Amino acid sequence: MRTTRLTPASLATALSAVAVGLPAPALAADGGSAADTPVPQSAPTWPVDPQVIPPPPEVAADTGSGFDWDSAGIGAATILGAFAMGTAGVAVVRRRRVTRVSLGNH
Repeated sequence: MRTTRLTPASLATALSAVAVGLPAPALAADGGSAADTPVPQSAPTWPVDPQVIPPPPEVAADTGSGFDWDSAGIGAATILGAFAMGTAGVAVVRRRRVTRVSLGNH
């Protein structure tokens, strides 16, 4: 029968993954919940002299050389990081068991 034991490193990894994955509660500045007391607001008013906002000028798209080296670098770094994390996870979880071989009849 083989029993497994949680190592401190794998326990810390699991706890940090859970802590990062949980949503942070939205708190007001005084420490209470933001939805505790509604703040009364006045009705909106129209401006006296409204102005027309012109549309932004159109920007021509960059036709470049066709290969985006920045995106390729980001993708390669992401894959390398995922591979490194996976390798580290396997190294932490897997333990080598070394058995001693007796050379004599002791």
